[in-house]
Amino acid sequence: GRPMDLRNTEAGDAYPETIDGFAALAILGGAMSANDALPSLRQAERLIVQALDRDLPVLGHCLGGQLRARALGAA
Repeated sequence: GRPMDLRNTEAGDAYPETIDGFAALAILGGAMSANDALPSLRQAERLIVQALDRDLPVLGHCLGGQLRARALGAA
């Protein structure tokens, strides 16, 4: 019963610039590596940091978990 905003960067969707207006963040999987030089992955990491800084729930599944780890300083 909650509204959601679904984005697919592989299909050309862009992530929002900020987490403003969102109550949580979920980043799911993909065929790429979290270490690939893709601007969308770095934007995902920025959103993760913004969400965590605001104490918003962050779910990272597969690639999303790797991006969360990178956002928190993992190699």
